[in-house]
Amino acid sequence: MTDSILPGTLVTPVWLAERLARPELRIVDIRGYVKTEDQGGGQQRAEYVGARDEYDHGHIPGSVFVDWTTDIVDLEHEVKAQLAPADRFAEAMGQRGIGDDTDVVAVDHTGGHFATRLWWALKYYGHDRVAVLDGGFNQWKALGLPLTDVVPEVQRRSFPPRERPELRVEAEELLARIGERSSLVVDARDPPSTRVQSAAGHAEGMCQLLSTCGRSLSSMTTARGRRMTNCGKSSRRVACVQMCR
Repeated sequence: MTDSILPGTLVTPVWLAERLARPELRIVDIRGYVKTEDQGGGQQRAEYVGARDEYDHGHIPGSVFVDWTTDIVDLEHEVKAQLAPADRFAEAMGQRGIGDDTDVVAVDHTGGHFATRLWWALKYYGHDRVAVLDGGFNQWKALGLPLTDVVPEVQRRSFPPRERPELRVEAEELLARIGERSSLVVDARDPPSTRVQSAAGHAEGMCQLLSTCGRSLSSMTTARGRRMTNCGKSSRRVACVQMCR
């Protein structure tokens, strides 16, 4: 197996633009939306949408599309948008040319929760060679970097899932940990969603990670004897996942 070329959890648009032709690199466009409607009383109605039409209109050259609402979720689960079972996830990755020696860069609009969802899902199934594009597609486009509407032909690969259950906590486990000083629960939902849902309450002991979170996150990690820096808006969810692993 070849060594990874990824410099870390985040890659910049310039770094990626200089390596578009690297054969071991696979860019995954996972742009999408959660469209919400306030129902009152702290309740929302959510519509989950993949942005395939935007991908078809223009994307980073060589990138493949993953619909976060269908391709990497368990369609049979009673709760929407739960992680797909191992075989389904492996099929989705293999179809897109991702194997053991593939470096993956996940791209959404801003480097937010869709890209980090795929980042976490790949790690959950044993694939550490993954990073998130800092600033996402919007930053790439703002810098005037190349776009295309050509959908690449990719060679199917074998993706062997190796589940890491320690990277996932079920509701029952979270309930059991409430009040334990050894665990820190961070609410990384976008502020509008958090404000609406706060009317209906939140898990006891949960602290909120705001979009301007540098100071708040610093104080939280210092209290645990761990220190983190550079918690900008585009990277806040990645940092949160690393901190709470």
